[in-house]
Amino acid sequence: MSNDMDFLMDVLSSCKKKEHKYKTFIVKDSTTNLCRIAKAEDVEKRFKVLHSANPNLTLVSVIDKNVKSEILKGYEALATGQDWLSLSDCDIECIINKYTK
Repeated sequence: MSNDMDFLMDVLSSCKKKEHKYKTFIVKDSTTNLCRIAKAEDVEKRFKVLHSANPNLTLVSVIDKNVKSEILKGYEALATGQDWLSLSDCDIECIINKYTK
C-alpha cells in the first residue's frame, strides 16, 4: 500500500503546473512614440518576434517581475489600445524607477 501511495504522490507532484517566471518589458515604437507593456518568460526571444513584425520597436526596459497589469492599470488614462500607452519620457522613467529599484 505504501508503494502505491508513493507512486501516486510522485505522479501528482510531476503533474503540478509549471511556475512561470514572467518579466515585464517596455518597448517603444519610434514612428508613433507609443509604448507597449508586455510580459514574457524569455524577453529576448519575445522581443525578436515583435521586432521582426515591426522594426521600429526599441526595447526600453526589462523589469524582473510580472507587473504588467499593475502598470497598465496605473496608466490606463494614457491607453491607446490593448497594451499600448502614450507615455512621456518622464512616465517611462517613473515606471523604471518604481519597479527596478
